[in-house]
Amino acid sequence: HRKGNRAKHTAQALAPTLAHAGSSSAHSFDDGDDAPLASFAPESGSDPGNWFAERAKYIPMRLTMVERKKLRLLEAALSVSCYTDRIDTLALKKAKRTHAQLQEMCSLLSAVAVATDYDKGRELVESRAYKEWEPYFQEVLEIGRRHKVMNPEKMRGEYGKLIYLLQDSA
Repeated sequence: HRKGNRAKHTAQALAPTLAHAGSSSAHSFDDGDDAPLASFAPESGSDPGNWFAERAKYIPMRLTMVERKKLRLLEAALSVSCYTDRIDTLALKKAKRTHAQLQEMCSLLSAVAVATDYDKGRELVESRAYKEWEPYFQEVLEIGRRHKVMNPEKMRGEYGKLIYLLQDSA
């Protein structure tokens, strides 16, 4: 109010909105609305087993010891990777950036494969047949995602690298 018109301002009464009409509090809830709770329970008359199986696809479970080993492998590979340092530089032109992205992705996936099984990983490095290892890589990356969902305070830097890597791969 640089022009000195503040004293001339008048208050205007606002019309109540539909959500707050008839209520004395701005934070009232409609007791008859069960829509937010509907997703937490199976529908009446449906098979609860199917409901639990469907929800289990998205709800993270505790990691087994084999999964923890794969998680440590993924964390180690991401921690030594300099993906974001090399890719996010302004000096790279589009073609060189794409080439560097592919090199970094291949080196990360090769490192995971070699650390899992040296002989099979060596074959992967020589043949560059990443399609054969796709289910294994999906499993390892999914374990990393599940761990981050369950423990948001962990894998801060590594998870960021992983997300940038996955975004650039798409």
